[in-house]
Amino acid sequence: MKRTLAMVLATTLALTLLASCSPKEPDTSTPDTSKPSISEPDVSKPDTSKPDVSKPDTSKPDVSEPTEGVDLAAFYETLAADFEMPMGMGVVDGEMRENMYTGLAEVEPVQSVVVVSQMSMSNAEYAFVEVADEADVDAVKAIFQARIDAQVDGGAFYPEATEIWNTKSQIVTNGNFVMMVVDGTNGDAIVESFNALFA
Repeated sequence: MKRTLAMVLATTLALTLLASCSPKEPDTSTPDTSKPSISEPDVSKPDTSKPDVSKPDTSKPDVSEPTEGVDLAAFYETLAADFEMPMGMGVVDGEMRENMYTGLAEVEPVQSVVVVSQMSMSNAEYAFVEVADEADVDAVKAIFQARIDAQVDGGAFYPEATEIWNTKSQIVTNGNFVMMVVDGTNGDAIVESFNALFA
């Protein structure tokens, strides 16, 4: 019994000594009062939506539609009434038109009017074309330019006529409509009238 009591006393004494040797600073930290995380596990369903398999946009880019209702034959008749045309002018078509404007028939214009001089001195000429496909506009311009080049390179024959073809030829486009005008007097006014159709 004495032995047990001695051991308890020795242990108490040892603990007291230890406590006195290392003084403890007061704990000033705030106790953790945050709630433990109780968030539920992510049980959201996986994305089962179908991938975007919509067809690609094949619509044509927004381009202004050509003006409808422009009658090129009526337009030329208006020009003939408004301006003093050179003598001997007349509308040609078929084989004669194809010989002068090679390739025009292959473009298959919606409408075309070609007016040439029936006299030996060709110092004026007018050609008006509407195509169905805008992609054909450049082809028509090239055909018109080939006609101008041929006349400048000797087709017009006379020096004065050649000079008019060389300096007074104009090719103008509006949408699917293309005009070539060779006129030393009224050329600019005719171009203005043509553009006014689409204003």
